[in-house]
Amino acid sequence: MTTASSMCGLVAWPRRGFLRKDVATARRRRLAAEQLERRYALDGVPSATVRGPVDSENNIFTPLINEEVPFVVSFDNTAAAGAANVGYSPFVDIVMPKVGNAPLPPDNGIAFKPNSATYNGMALQTTVLEFDASGQATHPFAKDAAGNPLVIQGTPGDQLVVVQLPFGSYAPEQPEIEIDFTGIVSPNAQPDQSYAVTATGGFRYQLDAAGNPTVDEAIVGAPSTDPIEPKLFRITKTSNPPEHETATGPNFTHTYTVSMAVAPGQTVTDLLLEDTLPDEVQFVAVTNVSGNGSTSITPVDTPTATTPGGTLSRQFDQVVGTGSSTDVRMSFTYYVAQKDASSADSLAALQKQLENEIQAYYGAKHPETSRKIAFLQARLSRPEVYISSQEGLYKNALQESFRRLDYKERLAGLVSRTPTILDKYPLLKMYYYADLDRPSAFSSRSTY
Repeated sequence: MTTASSMCGLVAWPRRGFLRKDVATARRRRLAAEQLERRYALDGVPSATVRGPVDSENNIFTPLINEEVPFVVSFDNTAAAGAANVGYSPFVDIVMPKVGNAPLPPDNGIAFKPNSATYNGMALQTTVLEFDASGQATHPFAKDAAGNPLVIQGTPGDQLVVVQLPFGSYAPEQPEIEIDFTGIVSPNAQPDQSYAVTATGGFRYQLDAAGNPTVDEAIVGAPSTDPIEPKLFRITKTSNPPEHETATGPNFTHTYTVSMAVAPGQTVTDLLLEDTLPDEVQFVAVTNVSGNGSTSITPVDTPTATTPGGTLSRQFDQVVGTGSSTDVRMSFTYYVAQKDASSADSLAALQKQLENEIQAYYGAKHPETSRKIAFLQARLSRPEVYISSQEGLYKNALQESFRRLDYKERLAGLVSRTPTILDKYPLLKMYYYADLDRPSAFSSRSTY
């Protein structure tokens, strides 16, 4: 009780005037504005690079008129590493040249294929807008420092495609990602006309995920552009020797095939397909000539079967395009002659060309230059010696494989009779189980 009375006395009996002063002070404090923590804008740097299609050897793959075109956008945060440079809610703005260079409808450029944007096969949320008559499009969510939507400038009628990436934040330490999407070339596109596809990376919030417009405006990076030049047709030439290598002489005959894909829905009339053979290539015979929708194919020029080089050409009255490489085909057999059209040694000319290319690549004084030229000379100067040495290596390798197969079969039989025997030999057990799942392991000799 004493303790309780003492506590009550402390609270209930303040000095005269103390309570009034304390209340007044409290009131003044409630009216005062508390100084906020100082906050800094982050330095995330969104980067987006767009590129059109390439072939298996990373060469530019030319799209055809009226054909779908695959695009890839690489997105990254290129700022210096550190938590202070994280960007939030990343996105990519893609501008598609839908109108092209047409003064009036119909459009003749490249349009975005709806719902084609993906990341690792996952569909991405996209918003497709069209630039108005003033060449402006209002961004669906990115805002400036005043909280106003960003206004993107473009060509009237073109498309602004806004792609939202599936990340809440994106740090500089994260690896670059790739976004896939598809464009559609207009059937009215002009051959060899350049149509620029542009991509720009951005962060919806540059400070945090709260969306405070005075400190959290969107940040966008530098635009990247890839000009696309659609073609009326695409031509390729292939050959069928194993590993793209052949010996000289008529005993080593192969086939060249010249293929042409014509733009879908396009009809080409009076098409002349011509192939000029190198001086060291000896023409043998035409094996196939075809054209989709062609009613007549006229021989124009045919090389002789006795002198290397020459020109093979055929005239097609018309070809109806489907976009396939089989729209036009011309195949013929050939071999590499020992002497070219001027009676010079074919291998000697090839060797000199390769030596020059090696020197140009490595430099005349680089140690790899002399080593690779020496290897080339040894291989081409006496090909029969090289072939004989390779034959010996393959025979030795085959004999060694038979020897090892014999050991494997014996070991397999031993394990089948006494499964626990490997427990005494750890290294042999490891070898047995490591080799067990290989296709060639513990199989019969008939598989070799």
